[in-house]
Amino acid sequence: MGFAREVASRVVFMDEGNVLEERPTRELFAAPEHPRTRAFLESML
Repeated sequence: MGFAREVASRVVFMDEGNVLEERPTRELFAAPEHPRTRAFLESML
């Protein structure tokens, strides 16, 4: 996750082949909108 934060300008979060969120990196990491994205980031960070 640290690498994505450093180099990406946008992040796409997918689950089971579906795009759940696509947002600028800072926005996604600071305030994920989808519950699955939030849960994933909480488990990884």
